[in-house]
Amino acid sequence: MTINIPVIRSRKKLINLLSKEIGVETDSLKAALKNSLYLKELSGLDNEAFYSVFLPGELKVYKTCNSYQLIDFAYSRYEQFWNNWRAEKAEAAGLMPEEVVILSSIVYSESKLKEEMPMIAGLYINRLNNNMRLESDPTVVFAHNRFNMRRVFNKHKQVKSKYNTYRNKGLPPGPISTIPLYVIDSVLNFVPHRFIYFCAKDDMSGCHVFAETFDEHKKNAILYQKKLDSLKIK
Repeated sequence: MTINIPVIRSRKKLINLLSKEIGVETDSLKAALKNSLYLKELSGLDNEAFYSVFLPGELKVYKTCNSYQLIDFAYSRYEQFWNNWRAEKAEAAGLMPEEVVILSSIVYSESKLKEEMPMIAGLYINRLNNNMRLESDPTVVFAHNRFNMRRVFNKHKQVKSKYNTYRNKGLPPGPISTIPLYVIDSVLNFVPHRFIYFCAKDDMSGCHVFAETFDEHKKNAILYQKKLDSLKIK
């Protein structure tokens, strides 16, 4: 039979949906996804990074599929997705496949505009290469597990979590959502540039403005914060 892996931010909801699809108890799939020895032997990935394997789309499984078989099928599809072209692109970017998926989840959480994704990916790769914190608001939202947050303040950035990229350097240990496959290819085709800052435009178009210096970025950020204040977005 065929099941569908959705684009979704909450891991709890993902597990609930997949459990329902194959007709197993949620606790069964949770336990399998916490079986670090099994996941390591299967994929070489730990419990957090393994969530990179759940690529959205159709997944063919047995009609009597259990939790471990579901994981096996998901990983097999993941391996097929990472063909030579994608693997070579990832290596050229200095990233492992799972790291590309993790970065893609951040890029997708920052912008839904396809034309911006390679630019944002290039910016985060610049930050990684310069040993800078990514400082991505969506990772803070994930760390708080509050997906209805409309605005991230300094108080939110203090949360102690491996997913808080304001406190920790490098990529978080796992993806912060599942993402459409085209986002992964957008990240693999990142645009090389010198930008290390970006901010949403104050016209609320969903577009972003990029900057090379913090002073320039600060001016952009102030304009956007003022717009949020005027709209009483808290």
